[in-house]
Formats: sequence, C-alpha cells, structure tokens
Amino acid sequence: MTQRLLPLPAITVLEQHFWEAPSASYFRHRFTLRSRYSGALKDIASREVKAWVTDRAVRKSPAEAWTLRVAMLADLSRMLLTRPQQRALVPLTSTPHDDGHLSGTPPVLAILQEPPFSRGGLADRIAAEIKTGFGYGFAKDDTPVEILDSRKEIGPDPRLSYHATDEKTALGLALNAEGPMGLTFDAVNAPAPAFANSMFSLSPLSLSGVNQNLEEHFLGISMRRYIDPNWTIESSAGDPSRLDAERCWWIDLDIASAPANPLSYVADTIEKSLIMLEADGDALVIKTSKAAVDGGIAGAVEHNVTIARWNRAFADRLAILHQPVAPGRYSASVFVLPAENRGNVALGRSNAPLLICNFSGDHPSRLQRPAPPPSS
Repeated sequence: MTQRLLPLPAITVLEQHFWEAPSASYFRHRFTLRSRYSGALKDIASREVKAWVTDRAVRKSPAEAWTLRVAMLADLSRMLLTRPQQRALVPLTSTPHDDGHLSGTPPVLAILQEPPFSRGGLADRIAAEIKTGFGYGFAKDDTPVEILDSRKEIGPDPRLSYHATDEKTALGLALNAEGPMGLTFDAVNAPAPAFANSMFSLSPLSLSGVNQNLEEHFLGISMRRYIDPNWTIESSAGDPSRLDAERCWWIDLDIASAPANPLSYVADTIEKSLIMLEADGDALVIKTSKAAVDGGIAGAVEHNVTIARWNRAFADRLAILHQPVAPGRYSASVFVLPAENRGNVALGRSNAPLLICNFSGDHPSRLQRPAPPPSS
C-alpha cells in the first residue's frame, strides 16, 4: 500500500485497523520512505530508505526488525472462558529426538477440538498437569477419617511393578506442555491453511533435578485454560491485600522474598491459610489446609497437607491462580517459572509458567494476602 505524505505540520494516516474482538492480537509494520523524485535519481540507494534495521548483525533486539509494533490487549470483561475442548490423548511410543538433554520418556499428544488461541487470542494459555489426588484414612485408631496425604496420579504399570511411585518423587513431577500446534485438513502446500484443531505435546518433567524413567507408567492428565495477565487490560484491583473471591486473580511472587503464607482466605470472619510455602532441606514444598479442600474434620491430627515439591534451584518465581469454577466453589493453581532453559524451544520449553499442582474446594468467602510493606 502506497500513501503520499502530506506536508508538515499535517498528519498523514498510513493505515487504519479496527480491532473489535475482546481477544489479544499483535500487529507488525514495516515502512519504506520513497522519494517523490525517485524516478529521476540515478543512485538507486538514494531513491528509498527502509525504516527498520535491515542488517541482522546490527540489530540489538528482534524488535528492530520492524518499524512499528502494536499489541492489542484482551478485555476480560467481554470474554467468556471455556474449558479446553480435549478430545483425545495419544501416547507416543518413542521420543521426538534424544540429544542427552531431554527425558527418554515419550510424550503424550493432547488433541483439542478448537483452533489454536481460540478464546483469548495471543493471551490464551492452556496449561497441563498431572492430577493431584487426596488419600483418606485413619491417622490413629481413635480418630475420624481425614486426608492423610496427596499424590500425583502417576504410577508404574501394575503388571510390571507392585510398588507405587515414591511420595516425594510423585509430588515433584509435572508436565511440560509444548504447543499449541495447528492441525488442518487442507493440502500440505496450501498457502493459508485453516487450523481447525490444535495439539499439545505433554512431556513429564522432574522438578527435583533428577531425571526419572517414566516409561510404562499410567498417569491422569487435566488441562485448564487461563488468560495471561501480561496480555490483558489493567483493571483497578482496589486493596491488594483483600481480594474478591468471585473474580479471577493471578498472584506473582518472587520465591526468595515470598511470605510463608502467600494466600489466605476468610470464612466466617476467621482468616485461614490457603497456600503455604515451606523449606524442606534443599527443596521447597507447597502445602494447603485440609479445611480448604473438604471443609476439615474435627479432631484431625494434621491440619495441612503437602501438594507439590521442587528443588530450590529449579525455579525463581511462583504464581498462584485463583478461579471460581462454580457457584460457591473455587480452584487454586500453583505455577513456577523455571530458572533454566526458559524459552529454549530446542528443548520444547517456553516462557510460560509451569503448572505444578491444582486443587479445588469451597474454601473462601474472601481472599486475603499479606499487606505490602510501606513504600519509603
């Protein structure tokens, strides 16, 4: 598209794009300035100039490859989120490639009946996890039934082993989701194929720093959709220490300075811990109160249960996602941001946080965070 520039001080409108969708998008533009006397100039280099850095060796960042970049942020108030339309889980029999850095466990392909980024555009995120289950029993002979422990739903084929996966090992396992990848029915050489469906490659990942051989294992997988807060329009949150439980919240924390109780809830005017961060040797563990999961049992021996575990060196940031999933019922998801291989696409890694555990309950009437320190 060629536009003639108006003489100064007039403003020339080069292009207009109207984005009415509530989802997020991203536009990149390159402009070329061409002299009105280009036909009379003998020097070809003097006829036009490109308004971006053309030499890749000189570019300080990928952004300099474009003249103008425009990010259209998502509007959560106009967006209806749905569950990922998962239709099939296909376990592979071999790894895509093995260069010594990847786990030797073949991934599982998750097929979704929806296009990539179908709901929130570029703000759309789909996280996968190994389901967390709670085991009930008697802590003592004279006590009522209560939650004894939590375990990730993963274990060896019972035809090959009679032993369950070690508790600490299971709590330190997660799924690395690589995708989305578009699936199409169009021809291979189609110039603009329509991606009617999408796919994720889910690879088990050990958070303890020790690779685990997870071949011939069974596991329960769940996927959830959320909107990246960095791609949304900012809204006034009011008091940062008092959060409305009927809204979605993304709470980002630096692990080094995170409080021991990063998130609490208020029920019947009583404040109770919802998420607890504790040290266990060279590992960090996430705990939650049993009352937040099933209401609690009078006379319980232990009031908290461990739901996730990772090596201190594995991650440097922690995020908590709170979501209302039904009237009076809420979900809490815990993410970590790996400190190494972040954004290394050769290893199937991205910059997205890694979902390590999730649980739901009818816990809060209001969420409560530690009050921020006064600014100096």
